[in-house]
Amino acid sequence: MRRPLLPGLAAAFSRILARPPRALWAVAALAWAALIFALSAKPGDPAAPMTYLERLLHNAAHAPVYGVLAVFLLLALSPKNTGEPAPGGRTFALALALVLAYAISDEWHQHLVPGRAASVIDVATDLFGAGAGLALLRWVFGAGDRAGLAVALGAIAGGAATSLLATGGPGGI
Repeated sequence: MRRPLLPGLAAAFSRILARPPRALWAVAALAWAALIFALSAKPGDPAAPMTYLERLLHNAAHAPVYGVLAVFLLLALSPKNTGEPAPGGRTFALALALVLAYAISDEWHQHLVPGRAASVIDVATDLFGAGAGLALLRWVFGAGDRAGLAVALGAIAGGAATSLLATGGPGGI
């Protein structure tokens, strides 16, 4: 068997790939939040109305975008001494609370952008997406029980329902 040139470096790199440090997840969360902010800063164009399908996809995109943010935050907040990347309890609740606070601030930001508006329904879709992302992470890396999967599927269904509500049907609201 061939030995690596720098065994210490190879072992460290292997550990990083197996479980990146919390700081890396924190940077990923900040970068993802910055991307959300940049997308929210784009002015709306009332002269170019969206079709029903475009509105539906735009509204539905909130859920997975905030699901990813929630997963990054949870991994950044996870205790170092746990092998499980999806702890429950306070860390789970804190990640959801941070996503909720960011979703509210993002809608406030959109309220200030010309041609954009704030929406409570978007905040609800964001929160459902965050819950779905965290529940799926917990289900995959946690116990893998049916209750966890049911929570994840319920959150996905809630996000889909709020997206449909925000879209308002083919004729709009």
